[in-house]
Amino acid sequence: MKIYKISQTIEYVYHGTSEGSFRNIRKHGLIPKNFIYFSDTEQYAESYSERKGNPYGNRILRVKKTQDIIPDENTNFQGDYKTTKAIPPENIEVKINNQWIPIKNYVDENIGIT
Repeated sequence: MKIYKISQTIEYVYHGTSEGSFRNIRKHGLIPKNFIYFSDTEQYAESYSERKGNPYGNRILRVKKTQDIIPDENTNFQGDYKTTKAIPPENIEVKINNQWIPIKNYVDENIGIT
């Protein structure tokens, strides 16, 4: 078992996702198949979202880091985290126009998200 020394307290972890997954997450939250993966940096989550090729912009989510979100021991990157616990939409924020808002408050009638 790897032991991780965290030099700073991490308040939030970040998750980049595709447009289709974003719509599902907005309705149902983050539901693990095995794990939900996070990064301790917004930039890494954004790069993941960019690789998914979102036509309406990157979908970067953040959640407060809880004791259920643990370091991912299967990676060499110290900033990778995972959880087996579902995260309800009420606990998820999305970054829109450089501001974090609750995911349930996100509306864009132009693309059918109401």
